[in-house]
Amino acid sequence: MPFRVRIDGKEVILEKRTTILNAARRAGVDIPSLCYDERLQPYGSCRLCMVEVKGKGLITSCSTFVEDGMEVNTETPEVVKHRRTILELLADRYPAEAAKLDTRLSQLLRRYGVEAKGAEDPRLMDERHPWISVDLSRCVLCYNCVRVCEGYIGRLIWRTLYRGQQTIVMPETGSLATSSCISCRACVDVCPSGAIVDKVMASARPTSWGETACSMCSLSCPLRVGFEDSRPVYVEGRRDLLPFAAECLRGKYHWEDLVYVPERPEGPRLRRGGRSWSRASLDEALGVIAEGLRKATGEGGPGSVGVIVSSRLPAEAYYLSQLLARAALRTNNVDVASSLLPSFSELAPIGGPLSTLPLSSLDDVDSFLVIGPLEDYHPALASFIRRQSLQGRSRLILISSEDDKLANAADIHMAVDVRRAPDALRALRWRPPRRDSWTWPRPPSCCLTRPPGPLRSGR
Repeated sequence: MPFRVRIDGKEVILEKRTTILNAARRAGVDIPSLCYDERLQPYGSCRLCMVEVKGKGLITSCSTFVEDGMEVNTETPEVVKHRRTILELLADRYPAEAAKLDTRLSQLLRRYGVEAKGAEDPRLMDERHPWISVDLSRCVLCYNCVRVCEGYIGRLIWRTLYRGQQTIVMPETGSLATSSCISCRACVDVCPSGAIVDKVMASARPTSWGETACSMCSLSCPLRVGFEDSRPVYVEGRRDLLPFAAECLRGKYHWEDLVYVPERPEGPRLRRGGRSWSRASLDEALGVIAEGLRKATGEGGPGSVGVIVSSRLPAEAYYLSQLLARAALRTNNVDVASSLLPSFSELAPIGGPLSTLPLSSLDDVDSFLVIGPLEDYHPALASFIRRQSLQGRSRLILISSEDDKLANAADIHMAVDVRRAPDALRALRWRPPRRDSWTWPRPPSCCLTRPPGPLRSGR
């Protein structure tokens, strides 16, 4: 049934029950908050989202659900006084230089007329990470970085040390550069005070934005690209379309390796006569390809032609490749490049390429069997599987090297050399015959002479 709520005198009708904070934002009412993020469970530590509810007094809007007929006021004198008191406590040690930046905290300080009085401490600054800078003198202990890293990304990079006024938040090894950080930038996204900053975004000045899809792997995460004078200078994931879009080092930072390289071809090229390449129009290049395919199929038949598709293309490209091979060329010789690797050629009968599966189908998967270093090839998908495992939604069985980055989230980890993965799968599939059988076949050699390694519990 619909919920009718009155927020600052404006009636809001909600089809589903939600928190007061979300209801207010849908109605266009801005309730300040530092610790709230839609990807995380409500925490209520900053207390800035307090609102006044008729009959209940001051309550946190991020963790309180609406009720039918509820009346909410977000800017009463008592609420404003409460928020200003909290901001004054934060501003007492928040650096005045940081208050000039465009962060959520600095915006609230200006909104409520509070002046920052602290100073930056060079001892708490860390610039050693190539893409992320850390200044813990700006930290306001909202714990967003700790919660998003552990609860959403599935890693334990940020830690809380000491208690009371001595409490600090810092990376596991003391420096982000020497930690096991995967540079997903989730902590940057949720930091409200500028304590964790993206160096690329800090130096970029995008004047316009566009949308595209990442080409670093077959997930094709939706991206927003910032342009400065028609040149791309910044990339971020479209989480409104895909919750874990571009949660990886490749999608967020290595796009420069594709855009700003001297060897990047800016159009079709043909090799005419000699060994050097020359520019050609698209129609000319397609004509040469069509003529070559027509000649090959005419001389050797359709079976003499094969189509090999890159493993970094989306599912739509696989479908079009199937049409090209089977309908136009009339051949069944079509495959994905990743299945042609020598170590994994025997795994092809297990299933088709992963990229042909819709991502929505992974939400209800009971168990994942991951073979090899998934995070090196599909970082965003690896983050999703790690999160599903750590939150208890799925079991993770990992067959990979001892130092695989997914090992800490695996329920079962079979530590093997990646090149021996086919042997390990054959060993798992092998079953001894009945004892009354006349013959007793030997198990696969990897079980006798080269054991794949112990089964270990990751949790």
